[in-house]
Amino acid sequence: MKRQHISIHEPDYFEDFPHSPSDLSAFLFSETTGEFVIAIKFTNRLVRYKTTNVKAFINWLHRHSVRDVMIELTI
Repeated sequence: MKRQHISIHEPDYFEDFPHSPSDLSAFLFSETTGEFVIAIKFTNRLVRYKTTNVKAFINWLHRHSVRDVMIELTI
């Protein structure tokens, strides 16, 4: 298992996902499509992302305090 390293000087990227967590505003995961839809901060852009490691990606997003839209919808 590859250990992720967090440093003040370099962003903590997830596998092949091209954005740092500081660029992300919120996310939504669709179990139907197996895709994440992620809002990029300060833009009108949404990006789609698929990974075989869904749980690890969700944990990575939560660890970096990226807003989980599903949590807000179920409250």
